[in-house]
Amino acid sequence: MSEIQKRLAHERQSRKNNLKVIDKSEDDCLIQIQSLCKDLHAIVDRLEQNTISEMKSRRTSLGNKIQADVNKIDKVTEKLQKLLEAFKDGCDTNEALSYIGFTKCQEMILKAQLLLQDIANKDDYKMSFKPFKRIKEDLSSHEMLGRVLWEGGIHLYQAMLTLFNRVRKT
Repeated sequence: MSEIQKRLAHERQSRKNNLKVIDKSEDDCLIQIQSLCKDLHAIVDRLEQNTISEMKSRRTSLGNKIQADVNKIDKVTEKLQKLLEAFKDGCDTNEALSYIGFTKCQEMILKAQLLLQDIANKDDYKMSFKPFKRIKEDLSSHEMLGRVLWEGGIHLYQAMLTLFNRVRKT
């Protein structure tokens, strides 16, 4: 009986020590989980910044193309206005100047029509965002960040069974 009590006391102390090991292991696991979350946040932040940077780059490119069209329209409109004013002023005084003005107006009108055709055939630009499906699916398909593993449960059962069988035999 005394031998069994010693062994029980030893096993009791062993299990208490094992509780301390488990507590330490839990602390280590929490540190790993927090580190993983920090890494995941950094990855998501990087993905967000890269996506925003790409969006701003595309916005700048599209904005430049649209602004170039606006500048072309403004330039042609200004030239047409100046020619029209010059034509009106020169029309009354000199027939040769009127003909030159008329010819230049026709040339500018042709340029304006070509510009209008070019711009009218362009589609309006639009920007939208379409997230990659797999990113959200991959993350949402998991219930946890990883597996919590434990070892030794079967060994405890076998040790208790062996102890129980020894006690039964005495």
